[in-house]
Amino acid sequence: MIDKESPPGAWQTEWDRRFHTVTEYRQEIRELRDRIAAYLREIDALKAENEKLRESNERWVMEP
Repeated sequence: MIDKESPPGAWQTEWDRRFHTVTEYRQEIRELRDRIAAYLREIDALKAENEKLRESNERWVMEP
């Protein structure tokens, strides 16, 4: 279920207010690291796609 009533970031504020165990912090860190790794893979893929499109565009412009 998606919460459409709470303001953006409300879950983070609530999570930050509570006391957490070392295990919970480790899990949070692991999840954040996984998200960062996924973002980096996505950025690399987008950069490669951008370079491929740029190269094809340059060839198109150069050809008579």
